[in-house]
Amino acid sequence: SSAAPALVSAARPLLGPETLPDWQSLVGGEALRALAGAALGVGLGPKLTTNAWRFDPGDHMHVHPDGPRYDGTYSLGLNADWRAAHGGAIAFGVPGSMGFAVAERWLPHGGDLLLFAPHARSWHCVEPVRAGLRLTLTGWWSTP
Repeated sequence: SSAAPALVSAARPLLGPETLPDWQSLVGGEALRALAGAALGVGLGPKLTTNAWRFDPGDHMHVHPDGPRYDGTYSLGLNADWRAAHGGAIAFGVPGSMGFAVAERWLPHGGDLLLFAPHARSWHCVEPVRAGLRLTLTGWWSTP
């Protein structure tokens, strides 16, 4: 029997509340949580999980939905001068027999924040990085 391929090919330290305390306080704080929840049209739970991602050339994340585990998901781009030619976009779309039909892409430009309310059909991936070093902070709000 062969093992399923890993969902992610990248480096990801999981950050606890003691890491980046100002970031955790800002994103996990009531004011930003309420603002993000209002923008998404959903209530965001008080638990915040944050990951710091480093994608090198060739790294990627396979197509998956976040589903019901999370109330809201965010990704903060940390790359100055990132271009589409670098790859590494978060792509949203629909999987099918002919592959993944991409409807929208988001690039990790420095300071750009992507918010989405995940559900069982919010299929997305991180496309392979072709050049450069892709850095993001990502995470989700959930109800304990």
